Amino acid sequence: MEAIGAFGAAVNIIQLVDFTSKLVTGGTELYRSADGELVEHFELQKITTSLSGLTQNVNESLLSLKQDRQLTQQELEQCTRVASELLDTLKSLKVGGKAGKWRAVRQALLTVWHKDKIDALERRLDRFRQELIADILGTLSKVENIEHATEKIGLTFLGHIDNSNRRRDDLIEAIHSNVCQSRCSRDIPKPLIGESGATRNEHDKRLRMALIDHLRFGDMLDREMRIPDAHKMTFEWIYRDPCANDKPWTSFIDWLEKQEKGLYWITGKAGSGKSTLMKYLYNDARTIALLKNWASPSKLITAAFFFRNSGSNMQMSMMGILQSLLFQVLKSVPSSVALVFPERWEAYTLFGEDIYPWSWQELVNALKLLVVEMKSDTKFCFFIDGLDEFDGNPSDVTDLLLDLVALAPNLKICTASRPWANFEDAFKGRPNLLLQDLTYPDIQAYVDTKFHANAGFVELEEREPRYARELLTQVALKAEGVFLWVNLVVRSLLTGLTNGDRVSDLQSRLDQLPPRLEDLFRKILDNLDPFYLEHASQLFQLARASRVSPTLLCLSLADEEDPEYCFRTAVKPITNSDKLSRSRNMKRRLNSRCKGLLEVASVSTSLHMANQKVQYLHRTVKDFLETPAVWSWIVGSNSTPFDPHLSLCRSFLLQLKGLDATSLQIDSFWSMIIWCIEHAATA
Repeated sequence: MEAIGAFGAAVNIIQLVDFTSKLVTGGTELYRSADGELVEHFELQKITTSLSGLTQNVNESLLSLKQDRQLTQQELEQCTRVASELLDTLKSLKVGGKAGKWRAVRQALLTVWHKDKIDALERRLDRFRQELIADILGTLSKVENIEHATEKIGLTFLGHIDNSNRRRDDLIEAIHSNVCQSRCSRDIPKPLIGESGATRNEHDKRLRMALIDHLRFGDMLDREMRIPDAHKMTFEWIYRDPCANDKPWTSFIDWLEKQEKGLYWITGKAGSGKSTLMKYLYNDARTIALLKNWASPSKLITAAFFFRNSGSNMQMSMMGILQSLLFQVLKSVPSSVALVFPERWEAYTLFGEDIYPWSWQELVNALKLLVVEMKSDTKFCFFIDGLDEFDGNPSDVTDLLLDLVALAPNLKICTASRPWANFEDAFKGRPNLLLQDLTYPDIQAYVDTKFHANAGFVELEEREPRYARELLTQVALKAEGVFLWVNLVVRSLLTGLTNGDRVSDLQSRLDQLPPRLEDLFRKILDNLDPFYLEHASQLFQLARASRVSPTLLCLSLADEEDPEYCFRTAVKPITNSDKLSRSRNMKRRLNSRCKGLLEVASVSTSLHMANQKVQYLHRTVKDFLETPAVWSWIVGSNSTPFDPHLSLCRSFLLQLKGLDATSLQIDSFWSMIIWCIEHAATA
């Protein structure tokens, strides 16, 4: 850039030299008329103004040059002195009685300068001109070198752009392919006119499946898969009649097999195992066998929905439960599509148009119509968990369930929730059970199995069998029917055994653990390693800011310390080895920083570790962390400002840059774009 600046300065100076030289030599080159004669009168003011402007340009150019330039500071100053001297002389000239005009510049100068001085000035100006031309040629050579270097850089940059364009083209082609495949899989078959009966039946079949598939949403089964399976030999009591020693509860097997009261309510404390029990009941073969006894000779259809407050909108909404139930039922009886969606069926059989979005009223009407119109030959049982996790007015969902069972005697609904007043009022007088009153034997079995799997406890039991038995009993009693509390306490005691705790240490550890979940969570937070406290705060904030449960890879990329990393990273697929390495490190960080309050959900053994979701240990953990006082403490643990939305925005940008065009999933691609934009807008 300095060579270019020198070139500009030299141009300004040579203009000054040329103009001055022509003035001194008589001005004939500059001021001839059209017929070649010297102009009789000149405006002195115009000439002095031109010379003054050129001199000013040179002075400004001098300020931008360094002393080590080929054109030296001394020579430049001499040139401007000549121009200034000439300028002062011109300003003093007056010609022939008319102010500001003269006949010829050289004649005018002779009136104040001798001829020798003018000749010397001409030689000096000529020398300046020659030196300037040489300097300009040198500068032009350097500019040419700069141009070559710039051209080389440009070609390299264009090469990078070309590679990026090819990468972009691969992604676009993959996106286009996915979009086309997605459209092809969802397109409604075109109407058939004048075709054979067999062709018409095949067409109607494909149309029905397309309509049913339109009810599906991405994470419809996600919640059920995340719920832990029941521990071995637990909940067996529910398939037996109540014992005389039990607190009162309605026989579940009688309700399944015999009773016509359509709704059974399972309630209990937070963390008492309601969701685990519901998953267990829905999937156990004994449930189906008992229901078939009730349904016979009609066909039996079962369906389930598990609300999830920390999940997506569909997982905690009325639209979610309606679409999920209808999808599951119609998969079993696809021939009923025309019955429950008569307007859609008519429109698409006639016109074959694309499917428009569902409305809440359409879905409610369809579900009611489905169970009522099929009462003659079909019976239904729905399992609906987590009513307290519904993101709306509780009365909306209870009214729906009660309306359904009132309309259709061929429908049973087993539902579960916390014992909130809304649900107690709605389900008063219905068959029910209070879970924490019935799970003491289950908790005993769970504690016994966990401790006897630990070598340290086995050694303790050999040395002090009496205390070992007492420890197990104390844990089960102190739990008061809350499986979540037992889970956390057993973890703590097993850690102590691994660390070689003495009997007194184990007893102190148990005594110090609060019996209430909220107090236990508070103690876990208080015991976080101070060194990791700020990092734990950031991870909790990332979990809360996420629209859905983040994957290990997503959280790992959001956890990058360098804010410029997402911009410096090249657009290329993230390798499987890098994904695995990141995911393993992230899992270790979660365990050491969050102490189990955030955990990795192992939904499927076939799922790549990078895609495993990070979630709260339990809904109660989320509720506790988001209470104003606790959340203020969490956010206040940061010594520097931290924006989780900005970190998540960077994470999704990195994931987009790291997509593999050969395995691109169009749904996840667009989801990443939407989440990236949403987090950017929130940041």
